Amino acid sequence: MGWNNMLHILGAILVIWTCSGTGIYISNHYTNMANELMSLLQAANIIRGEIKYAASELPEVFAHAADRSCGSIKMWLVNLSDKTLKCHDRSFMEIWEAEMQTLKRYSSLNEKQLGNVHELGNVLGYLDVASQLNGLSLWEENVRFEYEVLRDKLVHIKKMATLLGFLTGIIIVIIFI
Repeated sequence: MGWNNMLHILGAILVIWTCSGTGIYISNHYTNMANELMSLLQAANIIRGEIKYAASELPEVFAHAADRSCGSIKMWLVNLSDKTLKCHDRSFMEIWEAEMQTLKRYSSLNEKQLGNVHELGNVLGYLDVASQLNGLSLWEENVRFEYEVLRDKLVHIKKMATLLGFLTGIIIVIIFI
């Protein structure tokens, strides 16, 4: 085997490996999305308890929810807690909007899911306790539905993304060799 053939084989291996890695990345993205939706549901449950039983203020509510969250949801809740505690010159919705940009940048949530999270900001902070709890219940139902749909599809999405990544690499190698 000459160097030319060795380079072809090495190139083919790298192409297949890169395409497979892309498939795995997409698979992990959807897994993270499902985990983040579950984390949001857990945070909503904590928020409900804090509002209903402890009558806590929003910075405290977000801090307690952040303690039991993980990843980008935790970071987002910590930032919300800090900003609502420290930024008295801005309204809650201004802070919420700014932190939504942070969540959008660092999370795996899609636009529809981010829209649902944005709606949570309309529920919290403006209404009386009963209205907040009713709005939170409706919000939870919507997010739970999205989570269940994603969870049901997740196994198939992961298999398909991984397989398509690998097969794309094989097809590219066949085309160029």
